Amino acid sequence: MKIVGLLAAVLLFMSFLITPVMGEPEALPAAGGAGEVSAAGPAATGLRVLPGDLLSPDFDTDVLRSGTAPATVRIVGARNGTFSAKVVVTSDMPIRGLTAQLGDLKGGAGAIPSSSVRVRYVLPWGEYLVRRPAERGDVRFGRRPGYLGLLADGAPAEYPRRKLTGSRNLPATDQGPLAPLWLTVTVPSNAAAETYSGTLAIQADGQQALTVPVELKVMDWAVPAARQWRTWIELIQSPDTLALEYGVEPWSERHWELIARSMRLMGELGNRIVYVPLIARTNLGNAESMVRWVTKPGGGYEHDFAIMDRYLDTAEREMGKPAIVVFYVWENYMIRKGEAADGAAAAHEQERILNIFDQQDLYLGKGPAVTVVANGRRLPEAEYLPHYTEAASKALWQPPVADLMKRLAGRGLEKSMMLGTINDCWPTAAEVRFWQDVAPGVPWVLHAHFGRDKVYDVGTVGYRAQVWHLEEAERTSLLGWRRPDLMARFYRVSEFGDAPLVAWRYWAEFCITGNQRGVGRLGADFWPVIKDRRGVRQARVWERYPESNWRNLGIYTSLLAPGADGPVATPRFEVLREGVQECEARIAIESILTDEALRQKLDGDLVRRCREALDERIARMRENPGNRMGYTWNLSTGWQGRGETLYALAGEVERRIGAESRPTPAGGSNAN
Repeated sequence: MKIVGLLAAVLLFMSFLITPVMGEPEALPAAGGAGEVSAAGPAATGLRVLPGDLLSPDFDTDVLRSGTAPATVRIVGARNGTFSAKVVVTSDMPIRGLTAQLGDLKGGAGAIPSSSVRVRYVLPWGEYLVRRPAERGDVRFGRRPGYLGLLADGAPAEYPRRKLTGSRNLPATDQGPLAPLWLTVTVPSNAAAETYSGTLAIQADGQQALTVPVELKVMDWAVPAARQWRTWIELIQSPDTLALEYGVEPWSERHWELIARSMRLMGELGNRIVYVPLIARTNLGNAESMVRWVTKPGGGYEHDFAIMDRYLDTAEREMGKPAIVVFYVWENYMIRKGEAADGAAAAHEQERILNIFDQQDLYLGKGPAVTVVANGRRLPEAEYLPHYTEAASKALWQPPVADLMKRLAGRGLEKSMMLGTINDCWPTAAEVRFWQDVAPGVPWVLHAHFGRDKVYDVGTVGYRAQVWHLEEAERTSLLGWRRPDLMARFYRVSEFGDAPLVAWRYWAEFCITGNQRGVGRLGADFWPVIKDRRGVRQARVWERYPESNWRNLGIYTSLLAPGADGPVATPRFEVLREGVQECEARIAIESILTDEALRQKLDGDLVRRCREALDERIARMRENPGNRMGYTWNLSTGWQGRGETLYALAGEVERRIGAESRPTPAGGSNAN
């Protein structure tokens, strides 16, 4: 074990960022990996299917090889989990009216109905971090256009032929259309452990229809329900992004439908945290506070909790009862000159933020901004209340906070409340003491480079997503998933927002085998939504409020994408989900291997096979062959086979000890 310093962390992360060469069209990987079809025979004209691999990205510049349509798509999964495969459809002519359907998957003891199966079309969206060698042999990073990163339920009207300009290594070429398809199966919890077979039917206008055999192997182990995952996944939802993207009135019925759709997808990834901004203009990009301050005729305020209540109602319905409800009460725009936060690191960062504010004429140093309703109408701009350190603040905030806490207690969430959000800049001790008086005993959430358990000598940190000073597994798991407190790993700025699919697949496992409980500060629907006059996306919602600048700690990730009718999943979303499901299988095994009484029920050979398989996964996550196409090491070394082995071992171990002896989650946090 070792403490990872900045340099080590960067070098480790770069081992993930091994992707195709910038500017050179990428060939599809050789057949034989997970979710691929084995193309055989001479080149075909007309509609045909080519190999695909979930961990290989798709670009509109991909050079497609020839192949024949008949093939077998193979998926491996476990009961109660969701698993995918990918194929690529092309033709020698434009593809119009493309449709693909996967029917029932039939086995010897039963069937998985078509209602458990989805076929989605991979469309252009987002960016993908790529690596290229410079002339002097060093490594530089650049962005490659044309990434296909949105999973849509319907195909575009036409997939045209493509003219590729080529490069030094590949001549210019006229390529057929590119139409990747994702096949996703949610395996019923009562499915028998066997192999199921079905047929993918592909059609397009004016072209001969194709059928492709599909095979699903279900392992004898059940993935826990997402709400019971012991791998911590934090996703943050953005109501403002959805309102701007789809041009809807904030908090209209259509807006609530979009929010529910985002939360439903977040729930599928096991998210158990909800952010409720009590102040406006924060680093979450929210224009309003979710609790409205209603002026009374004689002075003072009443408080309207309708939006907050409905937001929590939606979260509970779509994601389940949250483990943490973060009430956002502090932001960088409250920093006042001469009132430095305690601690050298926080004071240094505060000085940098104030310099930025001065340069941009942004310095405010005001109190919290809230949404005010006067004479029955919401004021168009947020109003600033007195600073927390001013005498009038306590009388203003005690009534709504007391009411809020009663409402949480009525939901059974009184122990889930936390305050947010501390970043590299800290509130002063006086501000923390103010909230200790107003909301006694409520802990804080911290998203920063460095972590602490205490907020001065006044408050505590209940959850932290941390960038630096973390431990990683070198050969054997450090069992971070069972640490008693709640700490997640946070990759800042562009270190992960547009990283390769291989990294997204193994990110959660990399964390839980280190000293972290999982992954923190991921954006759910924080895609760039602010457009310039040409309609080009330029910024995310939080960039509207530079006075809430967190520098490189802003939310640059988005696991969802703007579908035609609402937010949809991305390939990153799906590969992260599969990675977390494998984390749960790993945890199921490790929780037994580390329990002396339970381990005694296993024979030595099974224990050895488990440890070898688990350690091999760590070695594969850390491997970096150092060549410019090195990302293919994972594609070519049987990642699907390692998943199959893991699920088989999890099932074998649990059968040996008996279901009644299955360990319960580790204690110590309301996030369990």
